[in-house]
Amino acid sequence: AIINFFEAGKPSVDDVTAQYIMELGASHYAAALQQSYDGGWRPGRHRATAHNGTKCPLANWFQLNQYPKEALSGRVKATFRMGGIVELELYLAALLAGEEITNYQEKIKIPLSGWPTNNYIDFIHKSKADGKRRVVDVKTMSSYSYDRVFKRGEGVGDEFGYLGQMNLYIHQTLEDGLTDIDEGIFLCYKKDTGHIGEHVIKLSPAYVERAEANVAYIVKATDYVPCPACGNSEFGNADLLDSPCNVC
Repeated sequence: AIINFFEAGKPSVDDVTAQYIMELGASHYAAALQQSYDGGWRPGRHRATAHNGTKCPLANWFQLNQYPKEALSGRVKATFRMGGIVELELYLAALLAGEEITNYQEKIKIPLSGWPTNNYIDFIHKSKADGKRRVVDVKTMSSYSYDRVFKRGEGVGDEFGYLGQMNLYIHQTLEDGLTDIDEGIFLCYKKDTGHIGEHVIKLSPAYVERAEANVAYIVKATDYVPCPACGNSEFGNADLLDSPCNVC
């Protein structure tokens, strides 16, 4: 439907609805720009930690505890901003194409081993074919990244943790009653060619179980947390992170 909309160059909805959608898009765009210029890490968006745990335990622990605060470089903020603009464009294109889209950028809480990790889904799509609601995650990437993850004829790879991310989204949106089926959709946009691809992912409980195990390990791994005063990590105490450790 999105591709047909771009090819046709005109909305499938009436003029009043189209005008409302464009005004909605303008307000979302302004908010996205303001957010991207505001500075450092946005609290609670710890996707890599929650979804695959492939970083070292220390890095994961710091992310889960939002410590220390890190400022994003201008280049990184620009990259995130452009990704957000493409996500917004595809969301608006789906609406203008007459698709039923809801829950844009809605925050969901995914409880993992007692940690209510905050995540933001891109939107929910209700299919005209089967009437089912599915969670949609938009990915903007280079051809190099796209070809690494979405291998032609070989299914979806997990080099960047995308499968873990999507499986948790599918699992939690089903739990929250936002979706009706154990499937999710990656809507992918190649930045350097303008191609759009769709990949349907079926829920695999193994990814959810792995995320639970990873976060449980990180939460308990107090011996990986260095003392902020002396840097000692052997006896660092997670409960006293802002205080000297037992050694110093």
